[in-house]
Amino acid sequence: MADLTLFPLRIRRAEMDDVPAIAHLIERSIRILCAGVYTPEQVESLVHNAINVDRQIIADGTYFVAEINDRIIGFGGWSVRPAMHGTGHKGEQSRLDPVRDAARLRPV
Repeated sequence: MADLTLFPLRIRRAEMDDVPAIAHLIERSIRILCAGVYTPEQVESLVHNAINVDRQIIADGTYFVAEINDRIIGFGGWSVRPAMHGTGHKGEQSRLDPVRDAARLRPV
């Protein structure tokens, strides 16, 4: 699949090298969007417990990043796996059956 470029926005498949930038954007988003809504302690709890970049869907090729000037500004995708977040310590998950199971939308 070729990258989609809509000047100056570029959408491409995420790569494992993107994980730190995605994690940083998640943390930054939590801090900005939750400020004033949640207590500082709750925000810190979200930061420390919610940053979980799903490497399995990156490996599956179903996670994408949006960039402007080579800087990731957004991300999202879908999964063919049953769990909503990564594989954790359980190893690779089986795939959903497309005949009876819908794909799972991931954070956008």
